[in-house]
Amino acid sequence: MKFNYIESTPSRTYFQGTPLEDCLDSVTCLYEYNEWMKDYFHQYKRLGDHALSRVFSHHFTRGPYMPIPIYHATSPSKTFPHVEAFLPKKSTQHLLMKVDATNQSQRTLSERLVSSNPFRWISTEPPPKEIYLVDDIYTTGTTLHQAAYIAKQNGVQIVRGLCLAETFLKKE
Repeated sequence: MKFNYIESTPSRTYFQGTPLEDCLDSVTCLYEYNEWMKDYFHQYKRLGDHALSRVFSHHFTRGPYMPIPIYHATSPSKTFPHVEAFLPKKSTQHLLMKVDATNQSQRTLSERLVSSNPFRWISTEPPPKEIYLVDDIYTTGTTLHQAAYIAKQNGVQIVRGLCLAETFLKKE
């Protein structure tokens, strides 16, 4: 087994007919979430092996990027802003803050779809015209859609999602 590069465009229909429907202009996932990727994220995120951010950083060269923020008062299991660590500092913009400590991975699909938006816009500068919203794992797409919704509400015209890995929900 190995990291399986897929460069997929996930198709999820959960947001049709909701305010989140058209907030993402595109989404690209680079790898399949397999056992190798699961082990990588355990070592990187849970054990805090910062050096592993360089493994995939070569994929992030376009910019400008807006990483999905972590909740700052979160548990010790998240030791650093792991998504931000992939990105080149010169093209990273911090425009959002997460105000809800709940991780989407702790919720079922039904719970994710009715959850309130955990993000707030924090920038006082004029918004960029276009931005790449970056997250680590794409399952339902709720996190990206919620963050993109806030970005569009605050004047960003084009929001492209970019995720390192794509996975699928287990049956509820």
